[in-house]
Amino acid sequence: MDPRLKNAIPASILGPLTTTFISSFTEYLDARIVTSVTDVNYLQLVCSREIDEEYYYLVELSDTRLQQINGGGMNVIYAFQKPEKGLIYIAHFDSENSIQKLWWLDPEVIEIKWPISDSIKIDFKPIEKSTPIDIVQYSKSRGRFVIEIHLEANGLKDNMRLWSIKNFLIPYSELIKTVFLDRNDSISPNELEKKINLGFSKIEIKCLDAYMEGDCNESLYSTNIGLENLNNFLYLLNADNEKEIIKYLDCFQNKKVIPQYDSILWQIIRNKADFKTQYATPKGHYMKASINKRSATKIKKILDDKLPPDSYEQKVVGVLTRLDFQTSSTPRFALISSSDNTPYIGVIDSSLDKDFNEMALNFRGQEYDCRLQVTFTPESKLKSSNYEYKLMHISLV
Repeated sequence: MDPRLKNAIPASILGPLTTTFISSFTEYLDARIVTSVTDVNYLQLVCSREIDEEYYYLVELSDTRLQQINGGGMNVIYAFQKPEKGLIYIAHFDSENSIQKLWWLDPEVIEIKWPISDSIKIDFKPIEKSTPIDIVQYSKSRGRFVIEIHLEANGLKDNMRLWSIKNFLIPYSELIKTVFLDRNDSISPNELEKKINLGFSKIEIKCLDAYMEGDCNESLYSTNIGLENLNNFLYLLNADNEKEIIKYLDCFQNKKVIPQYDSILWQIIRNKADFKTQYATPKGHYMKASINKRSATKIKKILDDKLPPDSYEQKVVGVLTRLDFQTSSTPRFALISSSDNTPYIGVIDSSLDKDFNEMALNFRGQEYDCRLQVTFTPESKLKSSNYEYKLMHISLV
């Protein structure tokens, strides 16, 4: 047993803690100043990290020492080596950032290997508290529908900015576009790209706020297919039982929604995230939904058990980069989407004439209207997600 963890005390002694200052260089050191509900300040320093568990050193700070630490006039480790109250704490935090277990120890009695040198001083910066946006009023003032995306992920730490954009923000915006286009023949994918976009985002400690905006024309949301699709999608996000999940997924003809939704769930699970979204329109329509790690795990199990990997059709307008009939028994193709530069590589369906004159196809910027059959295998702990493409139809735009 770790000798530091022999003096257990109730976690409720400290209670909930709120971060008020963070290290200016969190990528090098996870140190912060936190405050309890009774306005007691503590210096917090990472002790060790496991896959699902995190341990931190905590030491109480008087107002005087808080100013010394915060101003860079006192070495961080000195506050732990010479605690004003004679003791420090080790706190075990869960994925919800709440203290689950707490121990006290005397640093003069137990030898501690500190995570940083005792000569290091740290500059801290305050946490900026953003003023929440009234999304309904914001939508009315802009004359556009607005979708807010709010993500909190305790497990992400310093990779929040890169991860949230690459693995969540962009995939979620693509999911929203799929939702809008479903059963909506009044607008094409290329037209949608021009009418809906990511407006702005704010990335704070462990938190992302982003907003999507779109023109308020009938093809997007008002009569009524776009709005109906968006409502059904938020009903789906709020659904947590098998009957409701299948019911709202059945509202979408384009089953591309399923793998896109599955990928979002996996990111929430893997990164122990809390996800909230809401939307509003100038006419007063409003809905909200939320998912956390626990609910995402339950929903993904239902998807994996009741909706096994299946194929769906996807239309892509793009430029050909490869046709190969010679080097493989299965003819292959490659193309790049004109709307977002996404590459698609796969096989050519046997129903297409293998002997059609491939030289008549232009590889120099000519756009083609392609219909692909897509087979999706969801991500799991043992394997990455995978998309397989089969070219079913190709014609000039």
